[in-house]
Amino acid sequence: MDPLSESFLAFWDARTKQNASAVGRMFNLVTHSDVRSRQDYDRIYECFFHEADEEAVRKAPKRGPAKYRWGHVVADNFASGERGLKEMKDLLCT
Repeated sequence: MDPLSESFLAFWDARTKQNASAVGRMFNLVTHSDVRSRQDYDRIYECFFHEADEEAVRKAPKRGPAKYRWGHVVADNFASGERGLKEMKDLLCT
């Protein structure tokens, strides 16, 4: 396939969107393409990562633990056990 052809560019664009969606679902990345404004960033950061930021913990020690730690698959987005592992593998293989 010619890397400069329209069909290749369409394939490339579709693949990158698919990969970004899969990784975003697995890890709840703040840099995900769904984050389009400072409000989006603040909402996602506060919900999932505030405890990982030492300054945020120091400023608000009465908050509960962060819902997710950095670098871990978001288990809530998948079924538990072997079924969840299969879902993640299928997502990455699409």
